[in-house]
Amino acid sequence: MVNLAVYKAFDCSNEIISAIKSTGLLNDVFLISPYYQDFQQYRAAVVSLEHALSPKRHWDKFGSALSMIPNISYSILMGGVATVYLMDLKQKFVPRGYTILYEEGEGSYLGNSVKSAAMNDRELLVRSKTIARGILGSSLSLLSRGRLSLNAKELRVYRPDLIEQGVYRRCLSVRKITPITGEKKRLLARVFNNECTSSIRPRCWIYLGNPDVDLPEEDVAATKRHLAVIGNACSELIYRPHPRTQNKSLEGLPQSVRIDEGTKSWEVACANGQITDDTVLFGYGSTALSNPKKMFDLEPFVVSLHRMLSENINKIYSEKAFMSLKSIYTVPEKVCAPETIEELEGVLEMLPSQQLGGNNNVSSN
Repeated sequence: MVNLAVYKAFDCSNEIISAIKSTGLLNDVFLISPYYQDFQQYRAAVVSLEHALSPKRHWDKFGSALSMIPNISYSILMGGVATVYLMDLKQKFVPRGYTILYEEGEGSYLGNSVKSAAMNDRELLVRSKTIARGILGSSLSLLSRGRLSLNAKELRVYRPDLIEQGVYRRCLSVRKITPITGEKKRLLARVFNNECTSSIRPRCWIYLGNPDVDLPEEDVAATKRHLAVIGNACSELIYRPHPRTQNKSLEGLPQSVRIDEGTKSWEVACANGQITDDTVLFGYGSTALSNPKKMFDLEPFVVSLHRMLSENINKIYSEKAFMSLKSIYTVPEKVCAPETIEELEGVLEMLPSQQLGGNNNVSSN
């Protein structure tokens, strides 16, 4: 029996549930609403500690949130991000089984998919992200007598060769996911195409926004400037805000910039032909920039703007993601990263001929 639990993090969840059920590939599909409120890292530590010391109290408080799932024991749990939600599913429904982790984006290659809230750095990572996380994870493991464990055996990603060396423990076997092509690609497009919408068209320019909740004010202002510069260089720029973006205002931006009001997931747009090798993508080193290549073997033009932001840990991770993506393109010149507004303007001058099928190259190493 194979069931699927979908965590309701973003819009379109109900439509996605209906679409997945329509395939007939799964026994059932369950939609789980967030049941940890105001969930900051310190709160996650408290929840994990409570779970370790008093499992009964933990389930008395949160067990009803998972009551729609039949209370049977499964042998394998499959999930993307190591969070407290995944840990809850493991403890409640797969107590004697093991976990297979699947690629959830760039974080899977850098170890960032092991979230601090899960408190299982000790289990999956060679080194904890911080000393505090390492101490807390070890303490929780001792207090729970090893019970708070995902017992993860595998990590499956599209490009195992791009995983940063020395990140994961050897107990985690890394396996390759085959790119989505042929019938799998057609199934993905057929299932989701009618449930969610998007205004993206082939050969368009697309700006993939950063979540402003994660950015310092100076970078929020910088992204607006980048958006304006790009918008002034084209007749139409489709802006896809990150799902966690709070301010989606277009005030002060060129009329060419318009928000993609659709609800279609990025991967579905790739699967149904809306993203092609002639598409131009702008972003900041996000998963959305790399998924067309890793998942579908597409090679759109990619202009990563991360070098134009302030120095912080996210910029370091974005640089790693950029270099990895550039290394797997058959035409690496299609992936560039300007460092200044002047360099960006130079890149933009070259893009229209490429967008229309010309042979010019963009290069900013």
